[in-house]
Amino acid sequence: MTKMNGFPLIELLVTIAVIAILATIAVPSFNSILNNQKLNASTRELMSKIAEARTQAVTLRQTTGVCLSTVSDCASALSITTNQTNRVYIAQLEKNVVAGTGSATQIAFRVEGIPISTAKFTLTRNGQSRCVEVGITGDTYYKEGACT
Repeated sequence: MTKMNGFPLIELLVTIAVIAILATIAVPSFNSILNNQKLNASTRELMSKIAEARTQAVTLRQTTGVCLSTVSDCASALSITTNQTNRVYIAQLEKNVVAGTGSATQIAFRVEGIPISTAKFTLTRNGQSRCVEVGITGDTYYKEGACT
């Protein structure tokens, strides 16, 4: 009798079945993680642009502003003249991340680095939300869920 090398067919089929079962469990979980990461990336981008605009307002002693990438004419929305668009910062949102209903889409900072008015940005993707709130002193807060 000769010795056979390799796997029997039944062992190969069982292994493939186990891998398929594990994959069906892991894929929905992976999609949730991916969704969460895209939303967090957009939140960090917005907070970074807000901090940059606030710092530049103080440094340049000029009004600066931030808009979400969904705003078509940010300078007009912020009442900043077209020859001063270098003071306008655009927060690029990840694919399928949108501003929630009633969310702010822009904010402007005075020369002192304080916002002209407070703002609450709600970013949403596939049913998950993040809230970025800019207080009257210019402090920026982040929390999970929609802004209230």
